[in-house]
Amino acid sequence: RALVKKPKLLILDEATSGLEEKVEDAIIHMLKEFSDEICVLLITHNKSLKKHADRFYELSDKTLKETV
Repeated sequence: RALVKKPKLLILDEATSGLEEKVEDAIIHMLKEFSDEICVLLITHNKSLKKHADRFYELSDKTLKETV
């Protein structure tokens, strides 16, 4: 539903939490298809999603820093 209005920014907070890896991969693949049109901010504790990110930031001790 969130994609129907074609937002410029899509914020997803723990959107893949509790999903099987296969379903999670399908969602990430679908989001990548829209990445030229939409900026996706994915908030997650799942560090395995880092491999899909153009940029990855980590919040620790009230400090936000970009990591590699």
